Amino acid sequence: MNRFRGISSMLLCLGAAAFLIVSPASAQEPVPKIRMAPGLSFEFFSRTVSWDPDPATNEDRYSSPMNGLLGLLHLDYEIQKGSLVGVLFGYSLSDFNGLVFRQLPISFDYQAGNIGGFLVGAGIDQNLISAGYFEMKGIAQFVISLGSTKNLQVTTLNTEGKLDAKPDDWMRAQIGPVFSYKGFEYFSPFLSFTYNKLWGKFTMTETIGDLTGSEEKKVSSKSIVGISLGTMFEASPKFSLKAEATLMPYKKGANQGWGLDYGGSLRATISF
Repeated sequence: MNRFRGISSMLLCLGAAAFLIVSPASAQEPVPKIRMAPGLSFEFFSRTVSWDPDPATNEDRYSSPMNGLLGLLHLDYEIQKGSLVGVLFGYSLSDFNGLVFRQLPISFDYQAGNIGGFLVGAGIDQNLISAGYFEMKGIAQFVISLGSTKNLQVTTLNTEGKLDAKPDDWMRAQIGPVFSYKGFEYFSPFLSFTYNKLWGKFTMTETIGDLTGSEEKKVSSKSIVGISLGTMFEASPKFSLKAEATLMPYKKGANQGWGLDYGGSLRATISF
């Protein structure tokens, strides 16, 4: 129930933000015709997540990689020129290899690979400043992946056993400015700096004979800032392709230097 309240709150917040963006113009001008801009995108990311905080310092003691592959359908609407709001739906494959569960009947190091899940979200894309060939806009997006359960068999013991692995949900919030150059005929390169945070839960349930145990891991991305470089290819006023690569630096720990998470995406959009 909490996850659905979270989705509802997210949609309400984004809807309120969209209303605040367009309300000043709406008071002075007739409401323009709403244009649709549906799209299809694919995204891959590799992030480092931390878990099991130290009770004394509340600092996370362990970390492991999380890889995600997303396929998304975007339903965007241009409510006025330069203002897009939309929702998205899709499917995600999430790989949490490296999580270690120590409090089950027998400890278990998860190495079973991808688990599928349905994904929903919403976003805003708002033009802010234009000066010659340069443009700045603001973007905000929130997505939540609702994971399914993966059933595994315990084969290393004399007693029959099973494991149920479930990424209950993971969420990602992104917000920040995007700077674009519009001086080319078909291509528009861009650079963005965003707050980019991922967090979620993973629950493992183990049954060995008459013994049953369940353990939950709360994970949180160590990187919270994304730096993206990409380009928009506009073959016509009605069709565009967007390619983007993202780097997300994070501090490994005391005297351990810095690490680098990364991701990339490709999106095709049709406007009418």
